[in-house]
Amino acid sequence: MVSRTDYLLNEVEHFAPYSQFDQSASREDRVSEQIDIIMKEQQAMGYDRAAIASKSFDIEDQANRRVDEHTAQQDLVEELKIELEAAERSGEPVDLNDMQALVSQHMNDAQEYDLYHPYYSSLADLSGDKGFQDSDDYQSPGDRYVQYMQSALGQAGFENYEQQTKDIVNSIENMEALAREVEDPHLRAALDVQIGELKGDVAELRPCDTDLQAYTVADDSYTTSMNAAELDNLDPTEAEKWLAVRDDIVATANSFGLDGNKFLARYNDHDSVSVGTTATWRDADISTAAAHFDSQGVPDSYERAEAVVGELHQVSSSKIAAVVQEIVHTREQATHVHEDDGHSL
Repeated sequence: MVSRTDYLLNEVEHFAPYSQFDQSASREDRVSEQIDIIMKEQQAMGYDRAAIASKSFDIEDQANRRVDEHTAQQDLVEELKIELEAAERSGEPVDLNDMQALVSQHMNDAQEYDLYHPYYSSLADLSGDKGFQDSDDYQSPGDRYVQYMQSALGQAGFENYEQQTKDIVNSIENMEALAREVEDPHLRAALDVQIGELKGDVAELRPCDTDLQAYTVADDSYTTSMNAAELDNLDPTEAEKWLAVRDDIVATANSFGLDGNKFLARYNDHDSVSVGTTATWRDADISTAAAHFDSQGVPDSYERAEAVVGELHQVSSSKIAAVVQEIVHTREQATHVHEDDGHSL
């Protein structure tokens, strides 16, 4: 899965003005290339040959400044790569203050390129420069995404790509509608998790679709080290504590108008559950609980539902994790005892 940092770094390199030119060419050739470009720009603005010729020294100076900025852009990108790679190797977070200082100085030194350029906005997002993000020069991730894809695929290719990925999203939404009709709570929870995984896959294809990005982040609160079948078939010495926790959670959920068994079934030995999926669960529970409270004449029913459902999810996760950990720990201790007995003389 491509991380947001990797995506932004790719975006920076893609939009960086230097990337349009061969940086391995000699400086003389690079300056000459920029002179030709500037002269064409002058012609496009309506200057005739004589007027352009009269500004030849200024044009050469401008060409040299552009080449200098291209070099500075390339140097900055390489320095950012080094910092990010070092952070990844060490497992430590990137020093954003250092990165922001580099980017800020780079922007202050910019002369040849308007700061209203996707390159600088990508740099601001990569370094977390909130000042630039709040400025009029900032271009949003969504706008940059369109520019990125249009330049990479062409207008027709981009439109086709957008339509295809939207069709995939629509298909997933149809799957969600079918999943809502499934009555078996464990199967329903498994389908929810799998649909969330599909959305996470599509999120990589649509990195600026904010509705999908939550499906790329894991939420371990609903993942246990024992699956539902194991918990429901514990031997009597282990079952007592689990049954007490289970029955309490189910009863509490039922008291809020939820289906307690359906709620409990979400806790399982999932490979991964996304934040998007668990947020959908909470939102659905809040809506159901709010309707229940409203039918009972409870004032501020939605706010009440938000509070109790949020607490139910949090407390249930903690209780289930604790009792499962205790069962696993007890089993491990028993295993060690048997091993010791087997080695005794």
